[in-house]
Amino acid sequence: MNELYRRFDDVEFAPAAPELPTWCADEPDEPENDNEEPAPKRAEVSENASPSFVGEIPDVVFVSDKDTVKYVREICREYCSYDKGDFPGSQPVSLDRENINMLKVHPYMVSWKADGTRYLMFIDGKSRSFLVDRDNNVFVAPTLTFLKRDGCTPLAKTLVDGELVFDIFAGKKVPRFLIYDVVAYCDDLVRERPFHDRHEIIRKCIIGPRMEALCTNRIVRDNEPFGIRQKPFFELSCIEKVLSMDVSHGTDGVVLQRVDEPYMGGRCPTMLKWKPSNLNSVDFLLRIEKEDRPGFISQYVGNLMVLDSKIPFDKMPVTKDLMKYNNKIVECSVTDGRWTFIRERTDKSLPNSYETASGVRKSIRFPIAEDELVQFVKTMSLKYKLIPGSFVPVERAPPAQDSA
Repeated sequence: MNELYRRFDDVEFAPAAPELPTWCADEPDEPENDNEEPAPKRAEVSENASPSFVGEIPDVVFVSDKDTVKYVREICREYCSYDKGDFPGSQPVSLDRENINMLKVHPYMVSWKADGTRYLMFIDGKSRSFLVDRDNNVFVAPTLTFLKRDGCTPLAKTLVDGELVFDIFAGKKVPRFLIYDVVAYCDDLVRERPFHDRHEIIRKCIIGPRMEALCTNRIVRDNEPFGIRQKPFFELSCIEKVLSMDVSHGTDGVVLQRVDEPYMGGRCPTMLKWKPSNLNSVDFLLRIEKEDRPGFISQYVGNLMVLDSKIPFDKMPVTKDLMKYNNKIVECSVTDGRWTFIRERTDKSLPNSYETASGVRKSIRFPIAEDELVQFVKTMSLKYKLIPGSFVPVERAPPAQDSA
């Protein structure tokens, strides 16, 4: 009010502002922001002081020994042929109206996109199954057992990629680790082989020996923190059935895996993920600041920061409830053309990259509907047919029999 009278009349005649109504809280404290904020950087060491394994599953322990952590991280980077300091696992890109055409000219397989937590698992002998999360934290599951094909020798120098999900069985949550790729097997860099070859290695050399050992009680499933299974992939023509599958854990789309390429650490432009437009989201670093512009009432604005950039990717309006997430990693989606807050990502200390955020924004602005994706696959000419036969549904097993 004072500003209006200052510009168009005499400020001395401005009426006194009414008292705030009882439902209106006091203005929140200003967020603590320096004038010059550094860009979010890739970090080898997580900024999370007390990381925890998803679901706080017993018998999975955070590794604090610096030498062990360094060893596991270096091995993972070496096996993935990744030269940056952050998480070295392969990262898919969002399906859009340009890269969808890769499905016409390259062989692809499809699986559901599980709503789970991503981990690289480095198996290095007895009681040494390490899990590395997206924040590069290292955990160890000492009661997990993996054997070589001889059924006796502990598996070692093996790196697999997967996700931890919670299946619902008989009304209970059952944790299972789904292996969907293998990077190294017994120090052999199998990442260079085609995807269908890597998938066979998982089935025959990792899951197979576990199944046999479980059947002969050399591995006791109840002594392990979670089950181990291979995540199935299907020929692309099965995409409609994959989208309609009723699996026992949450899903949020599909993953399209090119089968004639090696495993690629970091952002992989040929590995595609599709999610319904209402589920597309980006992880930002939220930086809240007060904007003072001549002629305008001061207000708080949320700057949405991406990795390695000092310039905000975008902005979002700030509410009182949002103030507590200043300098936190937040997951956001687009509603009615504006970014909206979904949740804090306590499992991450770094935001998405500019490329990832741009890809998601493109897929939100120009969405591909589920029926459109199915029709695209149906009408295009399939050049490759890698798996003979028809769609095979996923087998469900009770926890006591859970081995793969």
